[in-house]
Amino acid sequence: MNQTLVTIKSTVDLLTPYLEFRSFEANQQKYSDVYQQVLKNRKKYYLKHAPHLLAESEIKNEMSVDQQSKIISVSAQGQVIASLRLTPRPYELETHDSHNFDFENFKNYLEIGRLVTDPEIEQINLAILVRYLLCGAGLVAFEEMQSSGFVAICRPYRLQLFKKFGLQYHFDIFSQKRKIQYCFLSGSASEILSTTAGLQTNEEVYRKRLERLGGRI
Repeated sequence: MNQTLVTIKSTVDLLTPYLEFRSFEANQQKYSDVYQQVLKNRKKYYLKHAPHLLAESEIKNEMSVDQQSKIISVSAQGQVIASLRLTPRPYELETHDSHNFDFENFKNYLEIGRLVTDPEIEQINLAILVRYLLCGAGLVAFEEMQSSGFVAICRPYRLQLFKKFGLQYHFDIFSQKRKIQYCFLSGSASEILSTTAGLQTNEEVYRKRLERLGGRI
């Protein structure tokens, strides 16, 4: 896995002059302004793609789960443009009618949640931006937090995105509360790191594009 980590670190390092990566806890005063930007960017995303998450009960639950999570963010020109959170058990997904599933098999896994990007970002840039975010999150999870892997739920239309990064589909979860069908996925640290490192994405082209735009996405 060592060489895989080196490859992933090179991906993060290549874009670091143009994209700022942060890992923090929601209650850290040092990152309070960044966290507020994360919340603002989430709302922007929800308005376009997930309006059900703007309900008062959802916001209350979101803030509660944030407090037990590690927040990962990516900024450009001082503004958060992408983020996710890494949550140890109990996972948020355990509230979605999945009580018959034995999550003990994933006791040292982290849940990927609230993966959002700025809706105004050009589609051509999204794939590399999400890879950068997930590469950084992987380094935090597997090096700093000593996690064994990731679990996640996603809407069916995002399934291929997560599978591209080494997470495998297991079964569907239906949320009675939201009346929405989700896919449950998981991936071990080795599976995720090796798959992510092997993606054929040309970061050098993206770096030059960012350079021409002065760092603007």
